[in-house]
Amino acid sequence: MRDAASAAAASVPGVEEIRRLRLRRSGSLFFADVTLAVESALRVENAHRVADRAEAAVKAVLPADADVVIHIEPGDCREDDLPAIVRACAARHSLETHAVRVLQEPAGRSIEMHVEVANDLQLEEAHRRATQLENDLRDAVPDLTSIATHIEPAVDARSPLESQSAADAPDDEAVLEKALSLFAENEPAPFQTHDLKFAKHGEELDVSFHCTLDAATPITAAHDFTQRLESFIRGKMANLGRVLIHAEPAEPAAGDDTK
Repeated sequence: MRDAASAAAASVPGVEEIRRLRLRRSGSLFFADVTLAVESALRVENAHRVADRAEAAVKAVLPADADVVIHIEPGDCREDDLPAIVRACAARHSLETHAVRVLQEPAGRSIEMHVEVANDLQLEEAHRRATQLENDLRDAVPDLTSIATHIEPAVDARSPLESQSAADAPDDEAVLEKALSLFAENEPAPFQTHDLKFAKHGEELDVSFHCTLDAATPITAAHDFTQRLESFIRGKMANLGRVLIHAEPAEPAAGDDTK
């Protein structure tokens, strides 16, 4: 099913690369988080159309009530954007990575990362796949001095907010909303957020939400904005795990007849 979802997203015009696809299941429900690369010159409005089509394509190959979240990034990774290169390499091997750390040492750059593999693999096969990923990374970034990989079984679907106790959710949402408000005070570009979702697993909290920006914003600028916003939020919420911000174009103001 994961391969079918990946193929469906990749078939959408405008999608340059599937950088990450996490498919999880909780009971009868499926949750898909997909990170796509699109042409870096696209404006947010056009990139959002690609995301909508990719979401529809993925939903078409999953059960009808699947929850699908699409995250857009500009294509053509910069040579110094090692986390993006790691994600791209991992996607080619159908692997998931997280906790990627880039270390600058006197001898050069090195990478530490966690690699998730299927729960039913034996160590020999899991190690073989991780080694293939490491070799691919060394080809992509020849100046890497070392790669340290922690292999672990893929995490099962994490419980949605509704399964938490009533006392947990309001505190998390209030802290996040306060962080968003503080960020907005020093951000010249207007934006709005909605559709906040939370999922707790142990002490960590996963967060996803939509963020509206001016429709003419270049996707590269939108991506820089979401990265700044994520970094700011992490500085205010120490227990964060995954943060997924979906940028989308703002609706035209009422009475705006601009074509």
